[in-house]
Amino acid sequence: MGFSWAILVAGTAEMLWEVAAGAMVGAVCGLHQHGVGATCGTRQNQTSGLEARFQAQVAYATLGKTRQEVNELILACLENYKNSLKSPNLGKSFSELVNTDTLEPAEEWLDIYQKVKGGLSRMGLDLDNAWKKARRTKQVADR
Repeated sequence: MGFSWAILVAGTAEMLWEVAAGAMVGAVCGLHQHGVGATCGTRQNQTSGLEARFQAQVAYATLGKTRQEVNELILACLENYKNSLKSPNLGKSFSELVNTDTLEPAEEWLDIYQKVKGGLSRMGLDLDNAWKKARRTKQVADR
């Protein structure tokens, strides 16, 4: 699974929920998180980079959880996007999601990201600090 091919399109909360579920599956199975592609690769210009950051945050936050715990989290994520799978929201293109001068995500896209991130936080995932715990664990193991 390493590379996540989302069915849904960047610029939508549903896509982030789908990415979160895929990142959790990959993390609990020990797979390398290798990035995100939108629309299963059927449309060009449909990613922003924020999805890959989000994938990494979710994967780190999932580390140490059991398959049973992750299954419950994935089922909760699925509730937020399953109705969009048959006829996905068209989302937005790269230039609509990112300021092309600064390459920073547009405010509207960041707001959606923050909303989904908050939903995952309420589910018990620490998307802001989990990478620090993983880094400390690795440093101790390397000693």
